[in-house]
Amino acid sequence: MEEQYKRYEEKGINYSRSAYQVYFEVADDISNNKSTVNLLTDSYQPEIYYTLDGTEPTTQSNRFEGPFEVPVYKTVRAATFKNGQRISPISIRAIVHLEK
Repeated sequence: MEEQYKRYEEKGINYSRSAYQVYFEVADDISNNKSTVNLLTDSYQPEIYYTLDGTEPTTQSNRFEGPFEVPVYKTVRAATFKNGQRISPISIRAIVHLEK
């Protein structure tokens, strides 16, 4: 698919980049007040960067290498990059645990 995208770009063809959209898998561990977050796209070997401090992700942000733990009450922002440029919208997920 990546090769096809390159051909589109070379020919100036507009195409949907929805395969680069980051989506979240979150496993909550309520008893320990944390969650494990996995960031996914439908693209091959995505270069995903994320933040936990409310700022927009850049290539200077945390690079996603695998699932990571976050405490409750954090907002994760993530985006896919290619050649140093953001190629997806920023995805946002609030991690919130309600009282038992």
